[in-house]
Amino acid sequence: MTHSEEHLSHLLRSYEDGGLSRRDVLKRAGVIGIGASSLGTFLAACGGDGGNAASGGAPVTDATPKPGGILIEGYDRPFSPITTVNAAWVDPTHDAMLEALLTTDPDGKIVPKLADSWEMSADAKTWTFKLRDGLMFHTGKAVTAKDVVADLNLDRGDTAQHPYWYTQVTSIEEGPDNTVVVKCDEPFATLGDLYRQQFANIYDPAAAKQAGKTYGTEVVAGTGPFKLTNFVATKEVTAERFEEYGGTSVPFFENPGKAYLDGIKWVPIAEQANRTSEVVSGNVHVVKNPLPTDLEQLKANQDLIVEEMQEAGGVIFGLNFEKTELGFDDLRVRQAISHAIDRESVVKAVLFGLGSPLYGPFPSDYKWYEPGVEEFNQFDTAKAESLLDEAGWTKGADGVRAKDRKPLSFTVFNQTDTVRNQVGDAVASMLQKVGIQMKMSNLEPAAYFQELGSGPDAYFFPWLWLDFPRITQVTQDSRFIPAPNWAHASVPEVDAAIDKWTFAADDADMEAAAREIQLTAAEHVPVISLFSPKVVWVHRKELHGFRPTNPNNLYPYYNDMWLES
Repeated sequence: MTHSEEHLSHLLRSYEDGGLSRRDVLKRAGVIGIGASSLGTFLAACGGDGGNAASGGAPVTDATPKPGGILIEGYDRPFSPITTVNAAWVDPTHDAMLEALLTTDPDGKIVPKLADSWEMSADAKTWTFKLRDGLMFHTGKAVTAKDVVADLNLDRGDTAQHPYWYTQVTSIEEGPDNTVVVKCDEPFATLGDLYRQQFANIYDPAAAKQAGKTYGTEVVAGTGPFKLTNFVATKEVTAERFEEYGGTSVPFFENPGKAYLDGIKWVPIAEQANRTSEVVSGNVHVVKNPLPTDLEQLKANQDLIVEEMQEAGGVIFGLNFEKTELGFDDLRVRQAISHAIDRESVVKAVLFGLGSPLYGPFPSDYKWYEPGVEEFNQFDTAKAESLLDEAGWTKGADGVRAKDRKPLSFTVFNQTDTVRNQVGDAVASMLQKVGIQMKMSNLEPAAYFQELGSGPDAYFFPWLWLDFPRITQVTQDSRFIPAPNWAHASVPEVDAAIDKWTFAADDADMEAAAREIQLTAAEHVPVISLFSPKVVWVHRKELHGFRPTNPNNLYPYYNDMWLES
């Protein structure tokens, strides 16, 4: 299913459930290129005027957005500081308070955000971004090209997380007529992918410098439609409408001006089992990722809308190459462990079908997905046993394999999560059948990341990012050892394929590199890719304008959201 088809399916389901009016559906369908005449046939097939006939709910009438109200959003993890170049994790708070030069529309096309327009030279070595007029930071300072240059230079500087992403950039400078000019000594056709992401969000550099270590928790000086009022990572984050918001020209937003909502309150709901009761009771207006076993109950509730979409993420199983006594530097051992895992059964039994197996590093809905990866890493216990035998790991009387008297026994560290914990138990059981003893250690976030930094035997890591080649780079490229390449994976073929992406000159180069990254990672297994989950959003019907565009954006934007009461 294409992105357009997937979003059409979501629109029609929301129409049938009564969460969207006919006018809403027509507007949103137009964004993804579906005309009113074509859509009329689908709406007629749905029947009625968008009322929730199946559950007996009253029809939703065309309504004019109503200013006011506080949106309460339940989130699935504690909150990270709302920073940019050194963000530990990107939460929905980032998208409310910060904006980048570019973003992605529901069909995966890069479109303007803070930039009015942009141009790449024929040799892909010069990019020019024209900034929109009237932009304002939350500090009340007007946004200038000088500010944007300072931010983008920090993003490629030595103190940022990913300076290697910008290795070919030689300068970023102010140009004429409110422009920013990026010059490179090698082609950089993939720069647009970077400048649509949250690490490249624009903020007031002077305010950040003055705030020091409190920036991101006490001070956030972005340009977004909401500004920070309170931050307590494990309790709540609150924001109020930014009254001096410079507006937006994002083509798929319906509201070009300041936000409708008075404010937003985000609350972490760490226990997945609690998310359903919170949204059903009305304590929150929206939750992310309730328990899979609760979905039928939620879908049957006439006050709610449930949307399932492919996540821009996955779960990897890292094996530390430096643990040579466990054979993790031996390709045969890594391949054997991968072949011993029945990914399809994991997705079906543990995720209740809310996801898809990964045989390579990218989810299958990626625009340049390479189906050749599916020739690798298929469930095959006989092949797993053969590879382990060949590598010199033999079964003992207890059924556990050993080599040079060292048992093939190790601990996997995992950031605790109901579903991922169950996946770990399932994988441990599968590995036991081929003579591998695997134990799970499910930890809270602080303890988990401490273990990652101390050189663990193995780990599960859930990644969430828009740029699949670059998340592969930071987790699997040898130049990102010791972190986030906690596996200390070193595979020259993978590094070389990633370089081709980095220095791509056009779309054809990008596609070829993306496919090569997938094939080399699937074959050489720097880490074991397990599955890509679906993201499930559940929101109450009194919340309008809630428009997820996964996997093209991580979270719904807040510009169009409004509450009936």
